[in-house]
Amino acid sequence: MRIIEGKLTSPFGTRIHPVTKEKSFHNGIDIACPIGTPVCAPGNGRVEQIFSNEIGGLQMIISVSNERYGMAHLSECVLNEGDTFLLGEKIALSGNSGRTTGPHLHLTHKSGGKWVSGKYVGGNFIDPVELWEKGL
Repeated sequence: MRIIEGKLTSPFGTRIHPVTKEKSFHNGIDIACPIGTPVCAPGNGRVEQIFSNEIGGLQMIISVSNERYGMAHLSECVLNEGDTFLLGEKIALSGNSGRTTGPHLHLTHKSGGKWVSGKYVGGNFIDPVELWEKGL
């Protein structure tokens, strides 16, 4: 099961920003998908924060165990701050809010307060793109 179904369009790390055309650090991955595509929980957890701004549009921050995930450019948050959820539960809908070139989900991952470019699974380092492709 994936957090969302779609096509990976931008990986984690340094890139040329598609809007500003400047070299910048991309703190997550972008997954292109139609507006309203369900965003599903990557594990059992809690909605920590919901907010909106000019760049990320409607955003949700969740915690799953000791991990933090951020989702940006949403069209709707299905849950509210403080709500708990289970693995695979629909928690939001993708959108095109904020500064974008088209509908997509911007997905971030933090562990210990630091951006994560990959994750150790069973002692092996896995790239976030690989995790998503395998059904994070």
